[in-house]
Amino acid sequence: MICKPIFGLNIFTPETKIKARKFTCPFLFFLLLSLPFSSWADEIKAILDKDIYRHAQMGMHVIDTKTGEVIYAINSDRLLYPASLTKLFVAATALSQLGRDFTFKTSLYRRGSLTATGTLQGDLIIRPGGDVFFSALNLFVQKTKAAGIKEIKGEIIVDDRLFPPYRAYSVVTPGKILYTISPATISQYQLELLITPTHPGKKARLNQTPSPGWPVLLNDVLTTKDGQNEIDVNWPKPGVLKVTGKIIANSEPIKKSVGISDPGSFLRAIFMRELQRAQIKVKASPIKPNPHNLLPSEGEDEKKFILIATHQSPPLVRYVKQILETSHNPGADALVLALGCARGGGKMEEGMKSIRDFLVGKNIPLETISLSDGAGISPANLVTPRTVTLFLHLLSQDNSFPDMLDALPLVGVSGTLKRAVTSENPIKGKIRAKTGTLNQFDVLNNSGFVQCKSLAGYVETLSGRNLAFCIIINSAHVVNLHTKTQIIKLAQEVGEDLVRIAEILYRAY
Repeated sequence: MICKPIFGLNIFTPETKIKARKFTCPFLFFLLLSLPFSSWADEIKAILDKDIYRHAQMGMHVIDTKTGEVIYAINSDRLLYPASLTKLFVAATALSQLGRDFTFKTSLYRRGSLTATGTLQGDLIIRPGGDVFFSALNLFVQKTKAAGIKEIKGEIIVDDRLFPPYRAYSVVTPGKILYTISPATISQYQLELLITPTHPGKKARLNQTPSPGWPVLLNDVLTTKDGQNEIDVNWPKPGVLKVTGKIIANSEPIKKSVGISDPGSFLRAIFMRELQRAQIKVKASPIKPNPHNLLPSEGEDEKKFILIATHQSPPLVRYVKQILETSHNPGADALVLALGCARGGGKMEEGMKSIRDFLVGKNIPLETISLSDGAGISPANLVTPRTVTLFLHLLSQDNSFPDMLDALPLVGVSGTLKRAVTSENPIKGKIRAKTGTLNQFDVLNNSGFVQCKSLAGYVETLSGRNLAFCIIINSAHVVNLHTKTQIIKLAQEVGEDLVRIAEILYRAY
């Protein structure tokens, strides 16, 4: 227990600090102190004392953004895993360093002569710029037709050399690629597989979506009479996706999402498919990998290239809103790589240097934060709740604050908080915050659990005060969650608890 004297009175709260407002009337002060503080602090304590948090680590910090006054704190200086709260630091740095109007450019060129009959005696070259939300291939197809191209004798090449690829791996299934961020990554960054049983002793049926002819699919899944479903998916070599295991004859089809290992080859195959659908003949084969050996050399005269089309992405401010509202992991990592490109090199390490400089400029103590990616997946990501609220407080005085505030999910209205409360709840539209979630699996107990659930942002209270808050709960560990549905239900319960705490802050101040 910590005894914290406030205006001559002692308030006992377990590892909790509460600051009171100044009152000129001692009796009124005592009355307000004994009623509101005891009630709302006890409400928070009752939530955090739930059995599912018995072995959890947790931290919380709340400040007034106008005065900087600390309102409430529990374990606020403890380094905790924040999950997607990392996106707050990434998005704010990107808006500051790249600018709200920054855009990604994707261009299409032709190389070679074009005959009077529409045959291109050469190549089409796509030069993407890291736009992970790119979905304008139809525009490129239309522009290709408008350029009079009816047949392509050469190759389709993706020039994805702007920065080296970055692969995000699962922390639940080590070695599994979640996605790959390269200049050629587009809105479709995963393949969807459907494994359907046939007859015992026969191979299962395997379908891929989308299916542009890449990659090569190796199906080694056997249909069995009994036992358990066991499916493994891996990339044994570039351009080859192997699916192995077994599926029970009477079971439902199994769906698997697979991170694309080579976005350049995938973009090439997808573009070829769209060209062919538009009745443009393509000689090249989509099954082959992206032919990097045919890319223009550094000294090649690019004046010989003919620009067919250019697509400019929406401004960065819109991308930031999409990333924060939906907690879009590839988008967050792509922002770090874009920061790296602006700095030179385009690697995750270079982007992190820009974030570090931004935090130093905000006087954020670096010993209280550790970042290894933008998405929040890496277990090396750590931060104290106090650091998060300090950052939010300083951000509220920054030029980018209106854009950041608008990009955050609005409770009961948008993004990951749209269904957090009912339409009748008074906090609807009063809290803007970033959520964080990571579920893990305990092999020993054959049970899932919540590795992290977090919530951080701003509360416009009932009395009109503006608070910055951060709540992080790590390791809500139970041993009886054997299905995905059960794990998701626990994560939802923890998330609802965090919103309830934010609602208490709304009412209390």
